[in-house]
Amino acid sequence: MLDRWICRKANDDFKGDYDPEWAIASTSYENPGKKQLNVIFPPWHGGGRVIDLLGRRLAIGSSVLRYEFHDRILEPDIENVQMSFNKIAGRVSDDLDYITAKSNYEKVHLVGLSLGNVALAKTARMFDDFDTVTMVTAATILSDAMWEGARTQKIRQVFEEQGVTQRQLRVAWHDLAPLTHVKVFREKQVHTVVSRSDTIIPAYLQSQMSDRLRMAGANVKETIKPLGHVATLTSFCIKG
Repeated sequence: MLDRWICRKANDDFKGDYDPEWAIASTSYENPGKKQLNVIFPPWHGGGRVIDLLGRRLAIGSSVLRYEFHDRILEPDIENVQMSFNKIAGRVSDDLDYITAKSNYEKVHLVGLSLGNVALAKTARMFDDFDTVTMVTAATILSDAMWEGARTQKIRQVFEEQGVTQRQLRVAWHDLAPLTHVKVFREKQVHTVVSRSDTIIPAYLQSQMSDRLRMAGANVKETIKPLGHVATLTSFCIKG
């Protein structure tokens, strides 16, 4: 019910200027110098107050590095989306190199929510000195999640008007698929949180992500929530 309401309420605007250089809208670094660093990769459109709650929860006794991404990191423009996520991964990996060199953290924990898992997976490919990962509603393949997901049908429609097929997009966005980078999680502790009734990021793609991480040698703990997309994200942000 909540997911359907979010989809009906959505009013994405892909007009106006956007440069992938603007992909990271803001960065905050809280409680520096603790034993653990938590890095938050937010969902599309930021997530609002529930992500604030997650930040406060993870900041209890730990450091938190948190990002906000521009709304246009996902749009009906193949190259812009590629460049946006490349920019994010490059910037976050540089930040992590600098912060972890300056502060001797005992543990680095990456937390991805929804679309943020695309950025997490690409970053992990560039910065592999992390210890544990939590992926909430992560899909194996970005192009398939966008094409089939209820929230992103406007983007699909524009791509179809451009003559772009799902198969073509899967090839073009191969490097953006978390599946492409699963080997970087080998022997890492990965907690996946799967929404069983998700239509925004189809549930079967989330289950596939858990399976493919196991096949790649990750130590996977899977939690399956009997909730939709938004409720799963909210529950995790508040309670874990």
